[in-house]
Amino acid sequence: MKKISLTVVVSLLCGCASYTKQTEQFKAQWIAGNTEVAAQIATDEAESRADSRDAIVWRLEQGAALRADGKPMESNVAFDEAEPKIKYYREDAARVRASKEVVSAVTNLAAVPYEGYGYDRVMLHTYKALNYLQLGEKDAARVEFKRAENAQENELKRNEKRLEAAREAKQDSSKYYQNSGAKIQDELTALEPRIDEDYGDFGNPFYDFMHALSLWTQDNSENALVSLRRINSTVGGLQFLEDEIKLVDDVLDGKSSPRLTYVVYESGLSPLREEKTIGPFPIPAGTDEDGNPIVITFYAALPKLSFRGEPSSMTVRVGESSFSSTRLCNMDAVVAREFKSEQPGVIARTIVSSALKAVASYEAQKRAGDVGMIAGLLYQAASTQADLRTWTSLPKEFHVCRVTTPTDRAIGISTSRGGSANVTIIDGLINIVYIKDFGPNTLLKVDQFKLK
Repeated sequence: MKKISLTVVVSLLCGCASYTKQTEQFKAQWIAGNTEVAAQIATDEAESRADSRDAIVWRLEQGAALRADGKPMESNVAFDEAEPKIKYYREDAARVRASKEVVSAVTNLAAVPYEGYGYDRVMLHTYKALNYLQLGEKDAARVEFKRAENAQENELKRNEKRLEAAREAKQDSSKYYQNSGAKIQDELTALEPRIDEDYGDFGNPFYDFMHALSLWTQDNSENALVSLRRINSTVGGLQFLEDEIKLVDDVLDGKSSPRLTYVVYESGLSPLREEKTIGPFPIPAGTDEDGNPIVITFYAALPKLSFRGEPSSMTVRVGESSFSSTRLCNMDAVVAREFKSEQPGVIARTIVSSALKAVASYEAQKRAGDVGMIAGLLYQAASTQADLRTWTSLPKEFHVCRVTTPTDRAIGISTSRGGSANVTIIDGLINIVYIKDFGPNTLLKVDQFKLK
């Protein structure tokens, strides 16, 4: 029985190669803007890990890379693979929670399946909707925008239960670190990310705006107006959104829409997760034969957000005139809000798990002497690993700029990173020019589609 148990634990730890290591090649190609190579790497990884604990996150990387490489249909196929798995874990799989908690208790949170975050779900459906719009399938896009809305609502309901579970877990874990000292408390506090803008739980103004834009260009201006006013309230009032509200109000009053081009600018890289080791945490373990107190100590490996790069901006040139973009969505803030919300539960579960492993190692040493001590230390070292998995190909921010489409349909794009492109706008009354900027010294990727 001992041999079987050891085999189970070893098998859980093996193959737990850090997602940071797994994604090194993919990230290098992605940051360089080599979307074809990045898409192939992500596809190979997604196929080879289709039944692994990392299946979902690799499908998300695959979908984003294929989308950036100009393959919207193939991108949606990848997202279709991830979508039901995310829904299963985040909505339907309450019955598997107990087994997941057992696995993470004896190993670490990286050893359980990646189930996606709330913002993953919203962005998956948003990207799918944009892919369908690019393919000219407006009804399918409408369905995906609605699914993104449903995902937000379901995540809010789930969040209430998760917060309650986190409070209970914190109570269970408090005995392990309540006497750990100010230094440990400061280290735990330092794990909290900064949040520059707060859109509320699972809020995503980029999704909301693209949904509203889709609504009013498909003759559903009343709902679009409601959405735009809500977005404007969320982000604190932007002149761009004030102008958009006036435009849709005019359309509702029967005025015809001018020929418009919306230039969407997706730039930069969303946060990664890095590991921070916190400790030592003390556990009183009685006294030795001489009456001296015995104290077991342990360390906890916890995730911390690592923000990448600097904000950027875009300018659109129309003839002799220039128009600056407006940042609609700071994805750093979207990720950080959910990270901060989940962090108390992650800390509590990790501390309890680490404490139990430390106690188990101590008991093994008492029973088996030096052999038990070595085995226990190896087990602790191998299983002390933070869960660093995250959708690495999400952007840092989304901007938009609206211009009246010029008669020659020619516009110029320039960015604060030094990127530039000249674009001839395709035929259409309402058009989208979609710019993807990976970083300094990379070529801008330009896609177009018409909304009307």
